[in-house]
Amino acid sequence: MTSRSQDEKSPGDRSPGLATALNEDEILSVQDLSLSFPTYEGFIQVLHKVSFSVKKGETLAIVGESGSGKTVTMRRVMHLLSNVRTDSGKIMLRKRDNSVQDITLLSKGEARKIRGFDMSMIFQEPMTSLNPLFTIGNQLSEALLTHQEFPRQEVQKRVVDLLELVRIPDARRRFSEYPHQMSGGMRQRVMTAMALACNPQLLIADEPTTALDVTIQAQILALIRSLQEKFQMSVIFITHDMGVVAELADRVVVMYKGRVVEENDVFSIFARPAHPYTRALLKAVPTLGCMRGRKNPATLPVLEMEKELNRAKGEPLPREEEIDTADHTADPILEVNNLFTRFVSKKNFFGKTTHLVHAVEDVSFKIYPGETLGIVGESGCGKSTTGYALLKLVPATGEVLFQKRNVMAISNQEMQALRQDIQFIFQDPFASLNPRQTIGTSIGEPMVIHGIGDKRSRQARVGKLLERVGIPAHHASLYPHEFSGGQRQRIAIARALSTKPKVIIADEAVSALDVSIQAVVLNLMLRLQKEMNLSYMFISHDMAVIERVSHRVAVMYLGQIVEMGTRQHIFEDPRHPYTRKLLSAIPIADPMKRTDFGMLTGEIPSPVRKISEPPRKIMLNEVTPGHFVADLVSTL
Repeated sequence: MTSRSQDEKSPGDRSPGLATALNEDEILSVQDLSLSFPTYEGFIQVLHKVSFSVKKGETLAIVGESGSGKTVTMRRVMHLLSNVRTDSGKIMLRKRDNSVQDITLLSKGEARKIRGFDMSMIFQEPMTSLNPLFTIGNQLSEALLTHQEFPRQEVQKRVVDLLELVRIPDARRRFSEYPHQMSGGMRQRVMTAMALACNPQLLIADEPTTALDVTIQAQILALIRSLQEKFQMSVIFITHDMGVVAELADRVVVMYKGRVVEENDVFSIFARPAHPYTRALLKAVPTLGCMRGRKNPATLPVLEMEKELNRAKGEPLPREEEIDTADHTADPILEVNNLFTRFVSKKNFFGKTTHLVHAVEDVSFKIYPGETLGIVGESGCGKSTTGYALLKLVPATGEVLFQKRNVMAISNQEMQALRQDIQFIFQDPFASLNPRQTIGTSIGEPMVIHGIGDKRSRQARVGKLLERVGIPAHHASLYPHEFSGGQRQRIAIARALSTKPKVIIADEAVSALDVSIQAVVLNLMLRLQKEMNLSYMFISHDMAVIERVSHRVAVMYLGQIVEMGTRQHIFEDPRHPYTRKLLSAIPIADPMKRTDFGMLTGEIPSPVRKISEPPRKIMLNEVTPGHFVADLVSTL
């Protein structure tokens, strides 16, 4: 079959019998869209006759896991794909002058005129979408001047107005800042302002909250909701987060392997999901409150997606397995007392330090054998730095006792040996796995470093570890790029287990995974804890995940712990306002219980302080046995 680019399609290529216009209440209609991508073996079809429409003022959520085709579909709508072949279908758009056009027929130049004017897109990663060499003001000005004729002297005022519209404080000063000077939540708001610059009729938001903390995510969701009401926009929200879907959507399109498998209003999707894939997606979501009244963590009742889709009707689901492994009568396996980590932020002309980042400020806690301690808080609160400090990966002071031995007082050589017992799982497994090494080599490397076994026994253990985490042993000869994100995370877990550790520090280990893959990885970690009596320090900003896996929880704010207790204490009887703020920010996967965003104003303050103005020490009071809460005078 001879391939032609998307710009060379003609009306004669279209399937017969398709509608050529939109209903009066519709903004966009995708009709029988099929796309193919080029490969070494020829073109391969990735979208198969996808159809859906968007009404005026409506929010349509497109859900599905990575690879389902949701982003590819919307990038084709925006004319942002190159070398793609449109095999069939139309994309009908109602423009601002109320004319209707099949935008699959547009050239790249014509598409550029409607992109940003009639419809705009907010991308998933604002740091890669914003140009690091230009100021925020320059980039927003460009968006305005491309589509509208503004006098130069009015452009800055309009940009400042846009920044204020998306609730960026001190907007006039921010005009001259660069993207790296802003937090992730601020950059995402700049992307939203850029998309709204020309008041588009249709806003496409592609996973705009995936990597954000719960409170910042809630602010972005509230912002999109309020701006939609203000401008009567239609919104297409691309996500795999069913809580976000329940929060925002009017209608839902579910995609799986390049096909639409279900479409319905949001209430019907959640109350009566018809397709097995939709049911599996909903079952895989850790829902806040589902552990109420239960003392211990428990696995999620979900199969791997392929097994779920092939499950016979009436076949029972796997039972939830309770993980009752924590031994609070034993001595703590890890005890942290008065831990501090501070970094130099600014120096004066003479090289003298004037400002410090108080990343971890007088933190103390214990982890018992077989226990999972969850550490939660927003970005910048110090939770990851605390994990690094325990292994002396960042400078720190204080006392860290591992089996009553002070880690801070031992030599680097002794510390190297100790890391056999304390392993780290990083947030991004692709960045932490060497792309030039096979996964077998990466998993076996810690055993080589610590002198565990001979070559044959190490190879055998690598095979067993891969089988343990659900990857065939013969895949040991493959490289990291040949695996999916969920598989790479399992490989990282296998590597952490290779030295038979007693404690594993998991830093946002499931935050970037699709819901079903996340459920499989969480179940794996919980079952390994039961089999091997592992202790976990589980760092996350996802409160629903922390509720599912933790025996005890510590809530961090600006480098200090403001509340600590059992999982039931924190989730069923939260006492500190910051804990309640985190819990209130979580989108609940139930459209009947949409979130009130009233508490979610403002930004988390900066941990940078003048050297002469250290933060006030937080005092924790024991309000009930084992439940510690900071006094409100010293926080917030």
